[in-house]
Amino acid sequence: MDQYEGPAAVRAAGRDIEVVATLWRRTERLNVAGQSVPGLSEWGGTLAIPDGQDAWDIHQDDSPRLLVDGREGGFIPTGGSLGAGGLLDIAGSGPAPFGDEG
Repeated sequence: MDQYEGPAAVRAAGRDIEVVATLWRRTERLNVAGQSVPGLSEWGGTLAIPDGQDAWDIHQDDSPRLLVDGREGGFIPTGGSLGAGGLLDIAGSGPAPFGDEG
């Protein structure tokens, strides 16, 4: 399992919003003809957002993008707290913007 914890930004509401991300990615392993090969991956985590309005803007955006070290990935907010100092739970959509590819 790949993990990332540190600074990130979310592109939402027409701007980049600074956050602190705690992310994970899991890739299932399949047994094909006696060999272990990578299967589907999923990723998600939590975003710490200092400002309540920023949290709300991210939550309301139709297609927020997470930016980590020059890489970008889409996600869907799945829960959390939208107040000041809030935490937003996310589920990734598409390739993860961190970790090794495969």
